[in-house]
Amino acid sequence: MLADVDATLPVRTGAPTSDIARSYLGLLVQGKSDFDAVENLRGDKFFKQALGIGLRPPSVPSAKCRCAQTQFMDRR
Repeated sequence: MLADVDATLPVRTGAPTSDIARSYLGLLVQGKSDFDAVENLRGDKFFKQALGIGLRPPSVPSAKCRCAQTQFMDRR
């Protein structure tokens, strides 16, 4: 399912869209609804491995930018 997300919303650089979705899902499961909480988990190897995240969870600015781009694309 998340592979479909990457195919639909490809990126040239940075974290794949699926990694942003996985990171946010991991935060929601922990009861954290604010993506800013991901900063505390960026160095957490277990978080990365358990969710199948590529390099490391995306930074807050890159995730917010990607979400803004996605919303812009949906409005076309």
